[in-house]
Amino acid sequence: FVCMLVLSVPLTAITLVMVGVSMYMTKKLAGLSGSYFVAQQKDLGELNGYIEEMMSGQKVIKVFCHEEESVKGFCERNNALFVSADNANKFANVLAPVNAQIGNISYVLCAMAGGLLALNHVLGFTIGGLVSFLTFNKSFSMPISQISQQLNAVVMALAGAERIFSLLDEEPEVDQGYVELVNAKEESDGSVRECAERTGIWAWKHYHREKDTTTYQRLMGEVVFDHVDFGYNENKIVLHDIEMYASTGQKIAFVGATGAGKTTIT
Repeated sequence: FVCMLVLSVPLTAITLVMVGVSMYMTKKLAGLSGSYFVAQQKDLGELNGYIEEMMSGQKVIKVFCHEEESVKGFCERNNALFVSADNANKFANVLAPVNAQIGNISYVLCAMAGGLLALNHVLGFTIGGLVSFLTFNKSFSMPISQISQQLNAVVMALAGAERIFSLLDEEPEVDQGYVELVNAKEESDGSVRECAERTGIWAWKHYHREKDTTTYQRLMGEVVFDHVDFGYNENKIVLHDIEMYASTGQKIAFVGATGAGKTTIT
């Protein structure tokens, strides 16, 4: 850079302007590519999760003839991944050629301007000085073009790292409950106490923090779902308008397709 400045200040100014244009285009294209790489990682995670769920539940899928719906769901997620990956790589792959052409334009502009300066003997500039300056110009702009070629891998790595760190930053769910359902045994006086073996009798274990005591209440009565709606987030309801009645000792089997909400109910 110092050699360029010594040879010609005007040509150095042209080179710096083109470097600024190159850096602006790099920032613009890398930003667009980065957003699509983040979307690509998200879509890839959803697709892998869907595939794992369908593979683990393939017996249930066959029983309920859910093959077409499973293929449809896979195609939707696969197409979303294709679109995001296509956009991400499109912007990432065009970055290096754009910077290379900006470097070539800088070379041509300096050659034209330097030729005019040399022919008109402005500031004592000569043809030999022009040849030397163009060599320095190429050496100055080439590293920028080479670095831009590596941004594809850098942006992809940052997108993957963002998903990893977002997972690491998740706050663990804290169990704040103090009532627990345990195996119990009935005493001669009618009370119940906790036991390790299964007796078919269940009791609610209630720890009283204020008094530092524990009481047991035998599990009695029925389980009633009266028009129950439930979702892990408000935008995706898992159970909708569920009605169910289970009397004491009654056994009920939940049968349904993968994702129907069987585990959520239990």
